[in-house]
Amino acid sequence: MKFVSPPPTKLKGNSDHWVQVVEELKKNPNEWGLAGNYSIGVSTHIKKGRYKAFYPEGTHMPMVYVAQNWEITTRTNGNNRVDIYIRWVE
Repeated sequence: MKFVSPPPTKLKGNSDHWVQVVEELKKNPNEWGLAGNYSIGVSTHIKKGRYKAFYPEGTHMPMVYVAQNWEITTRTNGNNRVDIYIRWVE
């Protein structure tokens, strides 16, 4: 057995895709944008602040920041996947 510390928890959503989604939405405040078709878990993780592209670095309570600045909703389109609609609220 080895006694080692686990690696740091990785936050999701720092991919170029999510950074671009956030940039486009911020250019069009208060307008809904279709981010894509994903499993329902993706929208849940965004809402819980687990996708760091949706809040500034150093934010102490990402879930609160996301709740105050973003609206996220989904629409089922079959096969256990949903269309995720997001808007930046100014």
